[in-house]
Amino acid sequence: MATKEPILERDTTEESAGRMGPGENVRALPRVLKKKLTLPITGEVDLPKAVREAMEYRVEVIPLVLDEGSVLARSELKPGEKPIAYTVLRRGNDLDDLNPQFSPTIDRERFDARKDPQALEKALGKAQALASQKLDMDDVIPGYRKATSENQEKLLRSAFRNTLDGWRETEQNAPEQSQEAIPTKGKQEPAVNAEPGVQPKVPEVQAPEPGLADPVKDWPQTTPQPSPFSEKKAPEPNPDRPTFARQKPVPILAHKNRPLVLDYGDHITVTRRAMFGIGRRAQEKREQAVGYALQAAVQRFGEPIHFEGNPAFLKETAEMAVKMGIQLEPGSKLAEQIYREAQEKERVARGNTLGPARRQTERQQAVQQDRGLER
Repeated sequence: MATKEPILERDTTEESAGRMGPGENVRALPRVLKKKLTLPITGEVDLPKAVREAMEYRVEVIPLVLDEGSVLARSELKPGEKPIAYTVLRRGNDLDDLNPQFSPTIDRERFDARKDPQALEKALGKAQALASQKLDMDDVIPGYRKATSENQEKLLRSAFRNTLDGWRETEQNAPEQSQEAIPTKGKQEPAVNAEPGVQPKVPEVQAPEPGLADPVKDWPQTTPQPSPFSEKKAPEPNPDRPTFARQKPVPILAHKNRPLVLDYGDHITVTRRAMFGIGRRAQEKREQAVGYALQAAVQRFGEPIHFEGNPAFLKETAEMAVKMGIQLEPGSKLAEQIYREAQEKERVARGNTLGPARRQTERQQAVQQDRGLER
């Protein structure tokens, strides 16, 4: 007796401002990471403020290449280079004057692309899992939590030496000033970069960077599945077009434990919370969320990116994609109109340009007529 495929529920409109997914003509999954990918720590961060600000822990996925017999890490691949492996690091800054026995790198794992065709997907999944884990001082200095307060100070001094002194002085002098700086007028939208581990603006996929949780499994899933939403007869599958399995939503960008961007496996959504707010800080939050979602969608689905949603999301996505040079595939007539307007606006902003004539001159027409008579 055949078992029925589980039907997944639609996105709740209360949570999603819009979604991004693979275009209709996508023919292959991007299988090569051409430059270093940085994800912010999105899980709980329980570190002293001085350590948190000085180290700026994040997760990195770095392509490795073979160059004259040596394995080298590349921030960006050179023309013609192909990764032989990917290394995933959870690490902080390489500050001066650190104890040589103290490593800023907490986790390191390599995925061999020569032996495993899914090496990149597994590396990305591992990176998201690490980014979503809780980070505390026991991860940075093993046994730190079990030590007494006096010994904890000694452990910090032993590992960081004098590198934290500047941050400690700032922390001691800041409380009164920060209290005065809090506006007393109407409620103001918090800045996105107020969240520890979340960096402002668009990441490189930094991330931040993002709030991933346990639901992280393999990234991306490539097992073909029928569409769960269509009641009509499914079209014949196209073997050249990859399919993406749907999963429970995984936050890949968050602010104060509230998701801004969610990964559903077969598409990526920007939450309504990410689009709310008035003013410069709210605009920065919108740009960061949409920009990060676009980069994640390109990395997952390739170009063009199919997009649909409410007018605010469509406008922000179209403008950001044009700035970033990412091709879009509108999912509605409104999306098509907004995308066309954003392209025109960008073209006008570039200034005066020269191009081919739109009408043939009389001389050109005469030459073509003569050629036709010769035939």
